[in-house]
Amino acid sequence: MRKVTLLALFLFAFSFSTLAQNREGTLFYSTVEKTDSIYKINVDIFEVGKIEYIEVQLVDEDKNELASDMAQLIARDGKYFLSFQDKETPVYPENIDLTLKNEFNDRKYPQINIKLYDGSLRVLDYSQTVFY
Repeated sequence: MRKVTLLALFLFAFSFSTLAQNREGTLFYSTVEKTDSIYKINVDIFEVGKIEYIEVQLVDEDKNELASDMAQLIARDGKYFLSFQDKETPVYPENIDLTLKNEFNDRKYPQINIKLYDGSLRVLDYSQTVFY
């Protein structure tokens, strides 16, 4: 009975580890949802470390910037706050929601770029989502 239980536990742990998302080599994961009026962006930061700024860019198929906004991630008293669009709100680094106006619906392949910067505005990590 112990061997069966041990085997079942091992198989469960193995299957769970293979299904887990590979986060090696990246500081964050993002999702982007496009509506007629806005882009809804969610950023899940795995390692806050030196991250101080989050930039969201909308570019066209020729990489021309159409819109951009930057948020500041502030650590204060063991908690995190996000200064974005003239508002400061408490956030969890694993669940940061941002929006960007979608005023360019006529573009063929719009792309959202998300960049994480340190205090000296050096890019720490980068992601892009293209809409087809």
